[in-house]
Amino acid sequence: STQSTWDGSIRFFELWDNSPPLVALNQTHSNQPQKGLCMLPKLACDTTTCEVARFLKLENNAVLPISFQCPRKQAAQEFQSDVYPDTFSNVPVMQASEFFGGATAPPNMLSMEHTGDRVGGAVSLNPASSAPEAKVDPQMVEKKVVALREELAAEEAILDKMEAEFAALNAS
Repeated sequence: STQSTWDGSIRFFELWDNSPPLVALNQTHSNQPQKGLCMLPKLACDTTTCEVARFLKLENNAVLPISFQCPRKQAAQEFQSDVYPDTFSNVPVMQASEFFGGATAPPNMLSMEHTGDRVGGAVSLNPASSAPEAKVDPQMVEKKVVALREELAAEEAILDKMEAEFAALNAS
């Protein structure tokens, strides 16, 4: 996608390995220049219309949704797996303390074919919506519980020490 600040047009291209390498797919025109553009997450796309990108366009006094679709005749009848590979889910793979402790893990992935709570074909971005449940590994949960208890014990020890220092300062 290309866009230019103070220009009302947005152009969308498809990149190919063969010739021609760049093919124009679609564009939108507006007499209102854009001040900004925000691309929404892939989970916001409507797979039944073969929507490949959704943007929010900031104008002088409005925020407008802009949708780009890939031209597919069968998009409403059958899922286009070549257009929608698995994407990152909204389920974290670890706690922040694990990450900052140097742990690494592959991201949780989610199929775009059955994404749960749909609103007008697109997945709801409301955090309170029912998200697809990830498979729970009981050993991983137990490991996290043990780590949190250890972290809590360490923090309680620090708190006890600080309370003792505070009491000593008040006593003198």
